[in-house]
Amino acid sequence: DRMRAVTVLDAQGQWRDSERKTVVREPSKIVIVLVADEASAREKLAAAAQAYKQRFKQQSVAILTRPVCAAF
Repeated sequence: DRMRAVTVLDAQGQWRDSERKTVVREPSKIVIVLVADEASAREKLAAAAQAYKQRFKQQSVAILTRPVCAAF
């Protein structure tokens, strides 16, 4: 269950506020986490996203998963 690698990138985000029906642009972060494809890792990523939503009052947090072949 250990993290293999983490990279954090600054970005400019855009999303549609469903309550105000407006497009919002704001500074964002892209966090790339390399973990084994295991249920426990997916659960931890989902928990981290939920905690981020609550802490920063976000309506949503995207999680994208992709298989990758990596060596360090």
